[in-house]
Amino acid sequence: QTGSVLSYAFPADSTSPQKITFSTKIPDANYEAGTQQTLSNKARLLDGATELAEDTGSVSFTPQWITKEGKVNYNGSLGVYSPTDRTITWTITANQMGATLNGTYITDLLPAGLTLVSAKAQIKSGSDWIDMSPAREWWSAPADGNYQLGNISTPILLTIVTSVPDAAYAAGITHYKNSAKIGWTG
Repeated sequence: QTGSVLSYAFPADSTSPQKITFSTKIPDANYEAGTQQTLSNKARLLDGATELAEDTGSVSFTPQWITKEGKVNYNGSLGVYSPTDRTITWTITANQMGATLNGTYITDLLPAGLTLVSAKAQIKSGSDWIDMSPAREWWSAPADGNYQLGNISTPILLTIVTSVPDAAYAAGITHYKNSAKIGWTG
C-alpha cells in the first residue's frame, strides 16, 4: 500500500478469475454524519504500466446513532384496561456502531404529564444487553434531562419507564411525544 493506493502483484503463473478482498476505514466525517452516505472505490487491472480494465464499486449506508421507541402498558393487575397505573416504557438505543465515546450522555426531557418511575442503562455484550458497571440507574429524572453514561465503546440501551396521570375513566386518546439525543465530550 502506498498512500491511499492498495496494489497487489499476481504471481506469473496466475490464472483467471482472481479475487482480492480488503477492508477500508470509513472516514470520520462520513461515520459521524446523520444522513445517507455513499463511498466509492475504483479498481484497475494493469499489465505493467498498461491498463487492461477498470471498474468502480460503491456502498451506501446511513449511520444510525440513536433510535427511540415507546410502548404503552395500560393493563391493570387483572390484565384488563385500567385508567390508573398506566406506564410508557421508552427504549433508546444509541451508539449502534460501537464508537468509543467519552463523557457520554443521553438527553431526554420528559413531556408534561409524565413522571419518571425508573431509568436503567445497559451495554451490548454479544447479542445480550447487560447492566453497565458500575450500574447506571435513576429513580428521579435528572433536572437537565441528561442521563450521564460515562465512557462507552459499545452500543447502549437506556430504558425509561414513565407513569401516565391516573384518571377516573379515560375517554379519547392522549398523545405524548418526546425525543432523545446522544452527546459526548469532544
